[in-house]
Amino acid sequence: MVTLKDIAQKTGFSVNTVSIALNRNGRISKETRELICKCAEEMGYIPNLTAQRMRTGKNRLIALIVDDLLNPFLSYMVDNVILCSSYNDYDVIVYTIYGDIKKEKDAIRSAIARNVDGFLISPMKQSKENIDVIKHSGIPYVLIGRKIDEFGKELSVTYDDIRAGFISAEYLFLNGHKSLAFLSSEKNILSGSLRINGIRAAIQTYGGQLKDDKIFHIPLNIHTRSDFFAKIVAELDDVTAIICYDDLIAYETIAYLKDIGKNVPDDVSVIGFGNIGRKLNVLPKLSTVMADNAVLSMEAVSLLIKKINGEEVKKKVIPVSFIKGETVKMII
Repeated sequence: MVTLKDIAQKTGFSVNTVSIALNRNGRISKETRELICKCAEEMGYIPNLTAQRMRTGKNRLIALIVDDLLNPFLSYMVDNVILCSSYNDYDVIVYTIYGDIKKEKDAIRSAIARNVDGFLISPMKQSKENIDVIKHSGIPYVLIGRKIDEFGKELSVTYDDIRAGFISAEYLFLNGHKSLAFLSSEKNILSGSLRINGIRAAIQTYGGQLKDDKIFHIPLNIHTRSDFFAKIVAELDDVTAIICYDDLIAYETIAYLKDIGKNVPDDVSVIGFGNIGRKLNVLPKLSTVMADNAVLSMEAVSLLIKKINGEEVKKKVIPVSFIKGETVKMII
């Protein structure tokens, strides 16, 4: 292993100067810093992160807790969080919990044991006790993509879910649809409830209906919901359009409709959320709500790092917009 002393001997500078140059702190000339860094790279120097973190008192490690990585929208979020964190010299450890509240608790305890500097967590409604575990640890955290309570004081970066529901229903009503179904998240996800509120606001403005028995709560665990889909798709005969909690649910719905001989959009229209199709060559091109994943991730990482550094921060809401695709039919 190449040490700071080896680099100092090679360059003729003191060990302290070498340390300042490689850690990019302290005042030394640009030329000296570049010379030392070039020499370190040529010698194959690899910094001892354990020693660095012992000196600073920080592990520069963030825990990210999400449902799964099978959903492309969540995969993009994880990728964006890792990218944004790396720009700030933080590593990320990812935990997947598949909507299991016990797995979430285990992930939190594991992350605390690893001395993470902060948490990014996409919570469920019943996550409050688990969030209290993080609070008790004193480790900063930010709720990403979801919040626990609509009027809570938790630091969060979320989408404008009420607006998402409203513009989805609005687009359908303006295209002649009157009877809708909503394939929501599990009941314990607040963002699903907020989107229902948005849909109902659009109903008050434009007319139409969303009956309570046409609101279905889809399990988070992708591995366990195929039978569930087959059952609910058979109950959608009397609706002309379906709004889905995310694009993955929308594409799954389209596939199951095809299995029973229904075509999208000729027989029924479908709207998603997330616009994952912009990065995937998936057909048909889905009518969906654009939710900027990169902005969400960047803001969440930025807020968390500011909180880790003791700065004052406020929750943020990311705006959404409608993307016209090929899965909504105009009814004359």
